[in-house]
Amino acid sequence: MKEIQSHSTKQNALGQSIHLEKSIQACHALDMNKNMTQKLGGLFAIIAWIIFLVMASLFMHRWFEEPDEPISEVLKVERTSSRSVPRHRSVRRVKQVTIRANRRHHYVVKGKINGKAVRFLVDTGASNVSIPGSVAKKLKLPHQSILNASTANGTVKVWGTTIPSLRIGNIHLRNIKANINPYLKGKDILLGMSALKELEFRHNKGYLILIQH
Repeated sequence: MKEIQSHSTKQNALGQSIHLEKSIQACHALDMNKNMTQKLGGLFAIIAWIIFLVMASLFMHRWFEEPDEPISEVLKVERTSSRSVPRHRSVRRVKQVTIRANRRHHYVVKGKINGKAVRFLVDTGASNVSIPGSVAKKLKLPHQSILNASTANGTVKVWGTTIPSLRIGNIHLRNIKANINPYLKGKDILLGMSALKELEFRHNKGYLILIQH
């Protein structure tokens, strides 16, 4: 009888031991799942943060750098001649382009040189239109003469050139003097006074209005 009780006790102890071992294994598995869930959660958070930064960067680039589409208009302007009696009224058409300032308060606008798409950055402080060397190469503009040009970094050597055709919206300018600056980085062409002097221009509440008579 004692042997039977002893055998039963051993079996019970063995069963408890197996149950305890299974419980420990289940706890380990739970901990592993919890750790895995935490790691996956952290990984997803990192991925979401990276996606947010990329989207924010693209948005900021577009917000600050993307050139504006010029708004083109043709206006009718009446002129009255004081020399004729009775006075004679004539109507002439003028071309007007409106450019919106970006968040940096710069006027960056799409245009064309010799029919090829370019970006202009309006710079009323520049004497001439100034073209980065890499952009001038793509436009196949001729290097006509070596000139000295004053820049923010001092005086540099540039090449003089002539732009046969320059367009912004419905405004069309011909034979505009320009400089090819090999030290000018980026792809923005500085729209200086050699082009702007051919136009009437004025600022109005964050907009630049160009008028060609």
